[in-house]
Amino acid sequence: MVIQQGEDLAKLHREKAKEAISLAIDSRWEEAAAVNRLIVEHFPDDVEAYNRLGKALSELGRYAEAREAFGTALNLSPANAIARKNLDRLEQLKETPRRPKESRKLAPQLFIKEGSKSGVTVLQSDAPAQVLASLSAGDPVALKVSGSTLVVQDADGRELGTVEPKLASRLVRLIMGGNQYEAAIGSVGGRQVTIIIHETYRHPVLQGIPSFPASEKGPAVSEPTLSYDLEEEDGEETERELPVAWTEEEEGETAMAPTPLAEQESQDNYEDEEREAE
Repeated sequence: MVIQQGEDLAKLHREKAKEAISLAIDSRWEEAAAVNRLIVEHFPDDVEAYNRLGKALSELGRYAEAREAFGTALNLSPANAIARKNLDRLEQLKETPRRPKESRKLAPQLFIKEGSKSGVTVLQSDAPAQVLASLSAGDPVALKVSGSTLVVQDADGRELGTVEPKLASRLVRLIMGGNQYEAAIGSVGGRQVTIIIHETYRHPVLQGIPSFPASEKGPAVSEPTLSYDLEEEDGEETERELPVAWTEEEEGETAMAPTPLAEQESQDNYEDEEREAE
């Protein structure tokens, strides 16, 4: 490739950077690595290209090369938080080539549609640090029902942790009732992993029962107060820009075993009457 001067050179740089980003979004990591290598060959001071190269190589399991790329980025920009964070993460990983994620990667923004159909929760996990360090935002995960527990596994079948009990209790009942869900890694920070869960199918029997309802008394979606009861929706669902973030509202409450929905609704009504009597 003949590298031209001046404006043509700057234009080529922008085009290749845009191509590299597009390939990464599509999880085409081999191609993304090749394009970023081309960029750093001709633009050796491009910190962002080195970070993108490190990301692509880490997704391919080529951790030594990824460390070298992030290390170069950090040498060029000692305060670069992206390079430092990824180097810290890679220190926990061994050089073990992994199967490419092209067919496994999902885009988290696909889930951010309707507030009552999408939710975010922090995983309760005691998985090894090396396993958690291998995760990336957008990695699909599987939800497995185990009693009243909702176990989260990665695409290789490794157990990552469980959904927090109150949300798990609700989703297990809905799954047993016929609903279907898909999930993906939302973010990874040290030992804290968030997952995005999206309702992909609602059984006709469960029409009007949202998967992720926000409490009517709750504040804005960014700081919601949420209800875990299987109440019915009042009117049609409205779209939200962000998924609902789930937090455990009450300490010491344990998850219930799956309960038939009709029975659960009767129990909820009874509990409401008891509270009113008090």
